[in-house]
Amino acid sequence: MTQTGLNQIRDKFPTALKGKRIGVLCHASSIASDFVHIADFFFSSQDCRLVAIFGPQHGIHGQTQDNMIEWEGYLHTEYKIPVYSLYGTHRKPTREMLAGIDALVVDIQDVGARLYTYIWTVKLCLEACTEAGIPVYWIANLIDAIMKAKEVGVSKEVMEKAYDYQYDANLYWEGWTAENSDGFHNPDNARESLTRSIDASQAGIKMLKEEIAKMKAP
Repeated sequence: MTQTGLNQIRDKFPTALKGKRIGVLCHASSIASDFVHIADFFFSSQDCRLVAIFGPQHGIHGQTQDNMIEWEGYLHTEYKIPVYSLYGTHRKPTREMLAGIDALVVDIQDVGARLYTYIWTVKLCLEACTEAGIPVYWIANLIDAIMKAKEVGVSKEVMEKAYDYQYDANLYWEGWTAENSDGFHNPDNARESLTRSIDASQAGIKMLKEEIAKMKAP
């Protein structure tokens, strides 16, 4: 059965996010299979601390459904943390919004159409995180796996392959940001670069996990 990213995080919380101050980019559809919203999950989690919520067009609860209706941020009435609008005065997170955040978790459903604003909100968030020195999650996940592999003594040959995957993940990530640097330039190439970055990272993680499992086998 296919599991969403949120379901997988709930089943096994990522090491790279443990103890971190988390910001979440989400909307009304950012829910698990039992309808728990991602903001509720992270706020109640003992593994991290939710410090900010970011919302795209239509708001985090779909409260502005009419097309092109902007909305502004507010203080969450229950959690007492800021809810930042990225479809109001700001389209891109400011450094002030990202201050105090160690990682930004994105859970946005998008149909992949160029005219939809969600993918560009994600793009601007990743761009802002890069500028602020906040690591991109899938690349950070590979780095986490590399550190663990080094600790348990994975062979030099396998580690060199892992470093190659890390290089490719970063290379394609830079290509993705370049394609989108100043607007809607080439969405097809940008999407391909982003996919290759994720694929390279996941391939490196898979290889290292399999190698560690072999070392633990009797």
